[in-house]
Amino acid sequence: MPASTRASAAVEDAVVAVIAEHGLEGTSVRRVAARAGVSIGAVQYHFPSKDAMLAAAMARVEEIYGRRLAEEAARLSDSPDMMLRATLRSLIPRSRAERVDTSLWLAFVARAAVHHPTAAQHQASWQRAEDGIAWQIMACIARATYTTNATTDGAKAQATAKAACAKASTAMDEARNDNSAPEPSPWVQDAAAELLALADGLAIASAIEPVRMPPVRARQILDAAVGRVLQAGPPHS
Repeated sequence: MPASTRASAAVEDAVVAVIAEHGLEGTSVRRVAARAGVSIGAVQYHFPSKDAMLAAAMARVEEIYGRRLAEEAARLSDSPDMMLRATLRSLIPRSRAERVDTSLWLAFVARAAVHHPTAAQHQASWQRAEDGIAWQIMACIARATYTTNATTDGAKAQATAKAACAKASTAMDEARNDNSAPEPSPWVQDAAAELLALADGLAIASAIEPVRMPPVRARQILDAAVGRVLQAGPPHS
């Protein structure tokens, strides 16, 4: 990693740490420079404005969620329904450090209500998440079709399942140029939005009210919701 990239990453980490300690309003270039162990000029070199600094920190928090998803997925099988559950479970904080991550995300959400660029960044991030979940639901439906109709349309359904799985794994990173699987139907997209909203609410509850909503309970609720969605299936099925 080039020195300039390492320096930029160090500043981003410092911004995240300062926000966690002082909140968005208490985050300043001076505090970030002190936490990163660099000069104020070095911070301003990488991020010429506070908005740019906070946008980078928001992107870094999204990367943290990506790592949590990868860790969660590594614990499960690679079947479509398990990947779907892993995606949703990764939003639920399991430790104090992960509760801090969720609180940071909440701070950005609050800022998005009054700051258009943050709102646009949040919308893009959550759209990627919804799209990824939609593709995972598509993969689950295709796998179910392959399992129940392995004789006639099995090969086609299996290919669709594989394509949907591949698309699900890249949707979070905006790699949506693969046209080998059909677009999610309105029902699939709404189901994805519903599951994401539930996971979002449970994540907030687990971060703020861990006694009432411990991670184990939140994950059980999510798993039950996934089961209901997959069992119901799209209206035409």
